[in-house]
Amino acid sequence: MSAGSGSGESLVAQLLRWVDSGARAHAPYSHHPVFAALRLVGITGELLPPVFGCNIENASYVGCCAERTALANAMTVAGADARLLEVAVLTPAPSGAPCGTCRQAIHERSSDVTVAFRWDGSWVSHPIADLLPHPPDVTMGEWALDVQADAELLAYASKQAALWGVDQAAAVRSGSGATYLGVAVGYRSAPAVHPLENALFAAVNSEGPTVRLTAAALYGNGCCTAPSGGARQTLVEFARDLPVSFLEQGAVVTMPADALLPFSFALEPESRR
Repeated sequence: MSAGSGSGESLVAQLLRWVDSGARAHAPYSHHPVFAALRLVGITGELLPPVFGCNIENASYVGCCAERTALANAMTVAGADARLLEVAVLTPAPSGAPCGTCRQAIHERSSDVTVAFRWDGSWVSHPIADLLPHPPDVTMGEWALDVQADAELLAYASKQAALWGVDQAAAVRSGSGATYLGVAVGYRSAPAVHPLENALFAAVNSEGPTVRLTAAALYGNGCCTAPSGGARQTLVEFARDLPVSFLEQGAVVTMPADALLPFSFALEPESRR
């Protein structure tokens, strides 16, 4: 869906006008409608009309966020060669930044995009690079592994990757001291289920949905060295201060989950409040 370019009007204003004109999301399960707008430049340098999107849910709870719906619309309306400049997102909550999966989708389209959203009731704008620090490396490049002696969990994940013959493996440690392993499921460069999420699922299956996580680590043999945006979203919803270790250019990096996903946003289910 697109509208008149309105080049003198901000993207946020265009998004609000589109929503006020009767735009609807399909959110019968979360009851949380989200709307997004994209500003793009065509291959000849002309400013294109904004492209809009809304979230679409289904009964299996596997839907599509507004930002990725808008990105799909942009591919149809503007083509793959159009350059993405700006994204604006509107949610009914006073604070609503894009989720981790959408941040990665935006970043892979363009690392120079600015993203506008509401935070504490006010509109703010940040570069996508600030919203997804240490982006996953999906170039399949090679680098030397240098696991530090104190990176016990990361070393365990790397050993398990070698044992299982896979390119990616992850581990999480719970408050009980137990360690849970996860491996990638899906394609080599873009796993359908991220190994960190698989490790988390193993912890939940063993200790229940209120399991307390104390550490997480991801090992990637030349691909996706840092956690994906979607995996970051999952980790943040369980433990914002969870220390996450991964390899970047052969060195161990450890950061809390919420530092890997600034302005993180989640609708918390009743069972986890």
